Amino acid sequence: MAFPEQYHTLQEYLTQGINPFIKHAKAYLEGGRTVPVSRSNVPHHATKLDFTFSTELLERFVAKAALEKPYEVALKYGFRGHSAGGRNDDSSLLLPTERLIQQFLPEISADLQVEGLDALRKIKIVWHNIRGRRVVGVYNPELNRAIFLGIAQY
Repeated sequence: MAFPEQYHTLQEYLTQGINPFIKHAKAYLEGGRTVPVSRSNVPHHATKLDFTFSTELLERFVAKAALEKPYEVALKYGFRGHSAGGRNDDSSLLLPTERLIQQFLPEISADLQVEGLDALRKIKIVWHNIRGRRVVGVYNPELNRAIFLGIAQY
């Protein structure tokens, strides 16, 4: 994994919107830049999180496919811990997440610097979505870094 050219941050998002991230994603998809890495804000109840997105999700960002809200939530709140069950049962997200993990195994290995999946944890971005959609991915706790892979639904 190469070091990012820059981190996209909450401060950047609040002052310039999502456009700098989208421009970076577009340049990455065209082969002109490194993968865009975002760094979450660190509220008192969270852990700093550096995160990226799969190529498929980056293509959706560039196509303006309604991912700005989950991106904003990830920037604002970082990683607050694993789900304790909550209102929705996460078990319905497991199979779609597993499929995405298998689909993006090379990207995961390169981005999170792992050969096996045992050290990784499944995570999701929770935002207000009445259809129960969640952006899901995997997290490497040793690096405090995640890659979000795709969208699953309760």
